[in-house]
This record gives sequence, C-alpha cells and structure tokens, in this order.
Amino acid sequence: MPRREAILEAGQRRFRPILMTALTTIFSLMPMALGNTGLIGIPYAPLGRTLIGGLLSATVLTLLLVPITYTYFDDLRTFARNFSARLYHRKNLPA
Repeated sequence: MPRREAILEAGQRRFRPILMTALTTIFSLMPMALGNTGLIGIPYAPLGRTLIGGLLSATVLTLLLVPITYTYFDDLRTFARNFSARLYHRKNLPA
C-alpha cells in the first residue's frame, strides 16, 4: 500500500477511538476545572484546566502532527538512502 493511502486509512481508523478517549477524559475533568472548592483548602481548578489543555493539544498533535512528521522523516530516509548510494557508486568507479 502506498504511504499516503496508508496514512489516510490509519487516520480514518484511529480518529474515532482517539477522539472518544480524549473527550471522555476531558468531560470527566470538567467538574474539577470549573469547581471552586478545594480539598483541605487546596483549589484543584488550575490542575483540571491544565490537564484539559494538555489533552486537547496532545490529541491535535496525535491526529495531525505525527502523520506529517512521519512523512517528512520517511522522505528524509529515502533522500539519505539515495544520496549514500550515489556516493558509494562514485567511490567505486574505476579511475
């Protein structure tokens, strides 16, 4: 399977599970993030907001940035392989 088709198919198959996992955790953290009471005087709202922000950014990075980064590294690997093959071929040419 070509790389582009494999990335698109993987994105389609994994989109729903990744989104469902992230959203259930985010929604379960809403009471913590929106609440103003604390346990023994310690407010937990900043922790809840931080966790929600981290989950949102990690979800976006997982769904968008990881496939893009994979594509760039795969292109770099192909370039390096072709480049080293050309260098090796030049060194082994008869003078």
